Amino acid sequence: MNNSQLLPISVVIPTIGTRDLKPTIDSIFSGTYIPKEVLLCIPQNQPFILNKKYKKQNIRIIKCPEKGQVKQRIYGFENVNYDFVLQLDDDIIKYKELMFAWNKIKQLLV
Repeated sequence: MNNSQLLPISVVIPTIGTRDLKPTIDSIFSGTYIPKEVLLCIPQNQPFILNKKYKKQNIRIIKCPEKGQVKQRIYGFENVNYDFVLQLDDDIIKYKELMFAWNKIKQLLV
């Protein structure tokens, strides 16, 4: 996260928890613009362990009572801490360009 700018944005990622999220998480935290929080929304009964490498990042594991991308997304939106929310699929890896665009949009709204 060196030379990165934290943006007051919440990122919500619904996932069933079986996909390797390392490429997605690495992509999110490797850019110039970094969200202040990332919510990984996982079904309540799905075991999930966050790699120790990411313990210092602003990642929250949200256990959702129901399985399903739409329900998990809504549950994530209900638990964000910031007014700006970006929902991503659990396999996105082109995050740098996306956050640059998001920052430009945010500047227009201020």
